[in-house]
Amino acid sequence: MKAIQTIKKAPIQTETGITLNRNKSIYKKGGLVLPILSKNINQKDLTINNIDNFINQNKHFIKKNNVKIGIYKFPNKKTCSLDLNIIVNANQTNKALQIAKELGQESIFNLSTFENIKTGCSGQNPKQITLKEFNEIQKQLK
Repeated sequence: MKAIQTIKKAPIQTETGITLNRNKSIYKKGGLVLPILSKNINQKDLTINNIDNFINQNKHFIKKNNVKIGIYKFPNKKTCSLDLNIIVNANQTNKALQIAKELGQESIFNLSTFENIKTGCSGQNPKQITLKEFNEIQKQLK
């Protein structure tokens, strides 16, 4: 996939990413991207196979249509984050930002404005959550 190769080859200073549907097509609608589960990998290790493995390891979380796969390349680092994201309505920005911060996520992303809203956390060691916690977050964002 061309978009994945672009992220894989991005210069170190670049901050970039993509949101994918479960079938790995590009998600093209609006909303906020709230990363819930993350796995950081070296940028050079960004492959379709590694993305598929991440999806398979977390398939029990991917039950609703608002759960998407994210790839985020940290600026000034050779690190990418593979994420399970919940797409949230923009009117829930404050709640989404609060949850992202509690989880240690680096940011949320507004797909309509292309604004990356920083949480103040590094995103390098995000909290790992259970399915029960994931479902609770889904309920809070309805």
